Amino acid sequence: MDKRTIVAFLLIFVIWIVFSQFIWNPNKQQAATQPRTETAQPAVIQQQQAPIATQFQTPPAPLSPDEASLSENRIELSNDLLRLTFSNRGGVITQAVLADYTTADRETPIALLPEDASILGSNLYTSTGLLLLQDRLWRDSVFTTAEGEAVEFSMCLADGRTLRKRYTLGSSYNVRLDITSDPFPGINGYSLLMRSGINDTEEYDKYKSRDWKVRALVNGKVETIVLQQLEKLGTGRAYPMSGDISWAGVRSKYFGIIVVPDISADITHVEFDERNGGPAMYMLAANNRTDLAHTYDVFFGPLRYKLIEELYPSTGADEMAEVGAKMLRPISKFFLFLLSNINKVMGNFGVSIIIFALMLKILLYPLTHKSFESASKMQKIQPQVQEIQRKYRKDPRVLNVELNKLYKEEGVNPMGGCLPLLLQMPFLFALYPILRYSIDLRQEPLFFWLQDLSEPDPYYILPILMGLAMFLQQQFMTPKPSTENMDEKQRAQIQSTRMMGYIMPVLMFVIFMNYPSGLVLYWFVYNLLSIGQQLIIRRKLG
Repeated sequence: MDKRTIVAFLLIFVIWIVFSQFIWNPNKQQAATQPRTETAQPAVIQQQQAPIATQFQTPPAPLSPDEASLSENRIELSNDLLRLTFSNRGGVITQAVLADYTTADRETPIALLPEDASILGSNLYTSTGLLLLQDRLWRDSVFTTAEGEAVEFSMCLADGRTLRKRYTLGSSYNVRLDITSDPFPGINGYSLLMRSGINDTEEYDKYKSRDWKVRALVNGKVETIVLQQLEKLGTGRAYPMSGDISWAGVRSKYFGIIVVPDISADITHVEFDERNGGPAMYMLAANNRTDLAHTYDVFFGPLRYKLIEELYPSTGADEMAEVGAKMLRPISKFFLFLLSNINKVMGNFGVSIIIFALMLKILLYPLTHKSFESASKMQKIQPQVQEIQRKYRKDPRVLNVELNKLYKEEGVNPMGGCLPLLLQMPFLFALYPILRYSIDLRQEPLFFWLQDLSEPDPYYILPILMGLAMFLQQQFMTPKPSTENMDEKQRAQIQSTRMMGYIMPVLMFVIFMNYPSGLVLYWFVYNLLSIGQQLIIRRKLG
């Protein structure tokens, strides 16, 4: 395999990274042209053609006979993993704190909701108007069930009917929400307000506009919108999605909030926009009964693929975690499983990445060996190739015949290294999202200056070493022919190849200098192992 093939491979890898990070637009939907308010007719009601007034009005105060006797109250429910703070103003969650994860100071627990924000407020759509409930005071009561601690908020309407929102916190990162009511003819639907956005949790967020996103399973298809798209919409505009909403969520790089309706609930419309510097959403639920009896499961936690899969099997909600392109996902999941189990033994994720790079090199050895051996043989016969090129440069047909004859005599296939190299590419593409987005690397040190493998190297030492290793690797595989007997065209080709040998390592350094150091560590170690393999092959072939 000649130098141009190596350069082509590296260019393909670079183009894939740049394309996936800077160009690819995963969602082609158009933004809604009207501002998101709750004074317009909800799309869910339009779809069902339910009888409802086109102009909604707020019921006169007081909505609740005993609301005047209530005062705003905060309630906390907690387990070993999650601490939730509730407010009886709207019956909402005002904060979700993760006990096992801290901010950059390594002391302050992660709070997922921005300050003064809340989620899971509700307003009720009826045949006579819109009941605004999210800012009203609800009566609250705290108790313990067989499933865990619970808080129930109840709202007694002016006609004596009662609405209830019960939150039950179990032992994991999820809380169950039950929305029920007394018989209430004319309930067409209600909203779930998830407009808080999601908090900044990382010190380094250069790629926030692409790493932060929203996802939903709509009509059996996963839809994704990145924060960058939401930021371009402007104030009061949103991306609407209508249909069968199986789940929907917002995510930062490592954490997420996911709403998974039970079969009893019917989410038919969701809108995504940007709030508090992050992605946010607004959901509408339909109702075709005279009362409400809907259940949701709401997840607040780390985006670990296995964790979400275990909590919500067969729902596809594990798509909220980044595990690579669909076609390569089985390989990505296997790599994630392998890395996690190596780390259980080693206890240091940096060392685990080094061992993983060694294991992958051994696994791919037959493929890479063929590539490097072919390149070394091509280098060895370069003087003969140049002599034939010089002798028959004016007769392309004879030139090709003589070159093929030489390759056959020497047992060299000039393209012999290309296929094995191409077969390696799926492995690289499958590994990329694991090392870039895996929360396992978050705040995990290697040694000395590398105290967080999820963050870029603060001193650029690893990216520089990686660039030098790539430069050395290319030098070992680059033929060094004499240009004495070459024409101008051949000299230009040689010069171009040499220039690429300098440009590619620099380009890779520029790309990787802002990427997580865990990803750079893998690439650096893999290149070192490749250099060692090349030296062994060169010595073997003389």
